[in-house]
Amino acid sequence: KARDRMQTFASAKKGVFITETKRINAHLDIIQLRSNDGGNIEFIVKKEKGKAVSYIMIDGSMHIFYPILKNTLRKLGIEPEKIEKIIFTHGDIDHVGSLELAREFNIKVCAHKKFVKTLKSRLPSHPLDHLDTMLFQVLSDFREPDFKLLRYESYEENLGQMREFGGMEFFVLDEEEYEGKEILVLRGLNGGHTTDSIFVMVVDKNTGKPTDIISGDICIPKGSESLPRGVALFIFMLERLSGKVNFNEDILSEIEKALLSLKD
Repeated sequence: KARDRMQTFASAKKGVFITETKRINAHLDIIQLRSNDGGNIEFIVKKEKGKAVSYIMIDGSMHIFYPILKNTLRKLGIEPEKIEKIIFTHGDIDHVGSLELAREFNIKVCAHKKFVKTLKSRLPSHPLDHLDTMLFQVLSDFREPDFKLLRYESYEENLGQMREFGGMEFFVLDEEEYEGKEILVLRGLNGGHTTDSIFVMVVDKNTGKPTDIISGDICIPKGSESLPRGVALFIFMLERLSGKVNFNEDILSEIEKALLSLKD
């Protein structure tokens, strides 16, 4: 772990974010920034007449990349003042670096109600605990945020607000419509990667089918080792849309064939 931390610091010094843009329609884009530590950052870009008018930011990589992030935003022409909110998919250290952006520009922070607890659990409570994490904190100047000073909104499950996709039910924590698309913040019935895991899904308003997903990390619900074929295929589709299945097309086709061979 210590070696991985030092590789992260070396990567940060290089100051490189790999940028990729996906067009959803004439009014929505998704911009993904990928850093060498694997902590991706995504922006849902709302556009009018071909120009960006506002952004929804998802996650924030590591705090050590924050100066690079600000520089990257400047190069991309993304004005922090136009960021409506930052949604955190979960409270792992490699996803919360943009809390500093929220502090500096007074941007609303949105996360699951267990986010703060998860984040605190990732920080050492004793000098001998998690020495590599402590080293990372010191070298990256990561500070536990004071949520009282942030514009913070916590999401909570409501049994009256649920949607079904691919044979699976999800809590709808937040939703909005924009130019023929629904932007949903969802949570699996049994959580996901962590106890506070949530993800963002873009759904076509006409067909009701997902077109894009930003999951932060794998969003397969816990306890889903034995699933009906249709559900397994849907989960595979989600992971593929999220870019978390990083294989070539031949391997992806083989996985799909294997899933199709399963019996419900």
